[in-house]
Amino acid sequence: MVSLYFDIRDIFRAVKLGFAAKKIWIHFTYLFYGLLIYDILTYIAAKISGYDLAIMWHTYHFFPCPFSKAYPMDFTVGGDILYWIGVAVMVILWFLASAAVGKITIEQLRGNDFYSRKEAFNFIKKNWKAVIFSPIALIILMVILFVGGMVVGAWQEIPYVGEITTNLLAIPIFIVSLFFVLLVAVIALSFIMTPAVVATTKNDTFETMFELFSSLTSQPWRIVIYDILLWIIAPLGTALFFIASFLGIKVMFATYYYASEIIHTPEKVNTLFAYAMQYLPNLPFIKSLSPCCQNFYNWLTLIPAGIPNFKPVFYETLNWSMHLSGFILGLTFTLILLFIASYLLTINSVGQVIIYTIVRKKKDDENLLEMLDEEFEEPIIPAIEEEEKKEEEKPETEKEEKVEKRKRGRPRKKKE
Repeated sequence: MVSLYFDIRDIFRAVKLGFAAKKIWIHFTYLFYGLLIYDILTYIAAKISGYDLAIMWHTYHFFPCPFSKAYPMDFTVGGDILYWIGVAVMVILWFLASAAVGKITIEQLRGNDFYSRKEAFNFIKKNWKAVIFSPIALIILMVILFVGGMVVGAWQEIPYVGEITTNLLAIPIFIVSLFFVLLVAVIALSFIMTPAVVATTKNDTFETMFELFSSLTSQPWRIVIYDILLWIIAPLGTALFFIASFLGIKVMFATYYYASEIIHTPEKVNTLFAYAMQYLPNLPFIKSLSPCCQNFYNWLTLIPAGIPNFKPVFYETLNWSMHLSGFILGLTFTLILLFIASYLLTINSVGQVIIYTIVRKKKDDENLLEMLDEEFEEPIIPAIEEEEKKEEEKPETEKEEKVEKRKRGRPRKKKE
């Protein structure tokens, strides 16, 4: 079992604990399928809304965004439904991946370093309802309270009776309003901490909701400060991973370029890499989202830096083999980018498990690392009891067998 300080020092472990292949791979797998479903539904939504898919593909490729100024899209009702279903699928898959990574993390902290991805997926199959429906139940409760407030407002418009009864109920209405504010904060926390709560405690939906309320009301500032710290160190750790990947891609660029110089085809390599770079989200639509995205755009355009005579020009006239090669290389760059993003998500998932473990220790004086997994604890006891019974019955069985052998081995007396 890993010994924790149960304070702010443990948050820095998230970068190290998150740098594990099986954890990153879980987030990468779910992120890949989530993005694939999101892309398909978004392009279908654009099609039924009457937009040109060729222009949309040329602008966004694997990262369509209808809110961008580069090619803004106003979907129809059916298109909006499809688009938001795609967004919901991505969020759900992110929740499930976070719970799986959280389960591996808590088992690692308990000393079980060999907890596998298969076991984590089996855990998700059994506990996915609590992961998904806890935030949904809180949102439904918020909607009910909001509708109730609208009913009270409409009741107040009734002459005499409505005015008097509403004023008499002013204090209960005020208390419900305060609870509504708390509920909004708990919903925000549920999108961050629900997978960690389920992964560490195996709670059902109601118990998870209770833990979210209890954690926020008993340790609010600890949660806020720890999460802010986590969201500072997570991008820093990811930046180091990005730089390592950046150097790897840069070496690949240089290898391709100098090899092409030997056979006198550097322009072909320039064209291929320039075409492949279009598939990364470094097109003008990234810059149109927010000014802060300009820095990300600059990072991506620096990838080919240091290569002699490289000109990242987007060539329009290419033969079919160059188109196919550029698409494959662009898809490879996109997968690398998703893998880097998966590390960021992994750090967050690991960090939330650590934060909840600390909060649980502070508010309930309960060490979650000392809890044993019931899945492995239950089958052991009956097995031991069965073995003990066999050992007890074994001597009696052996005696009976010896007696039978003696009886069979005795010679029969001859009759005179």
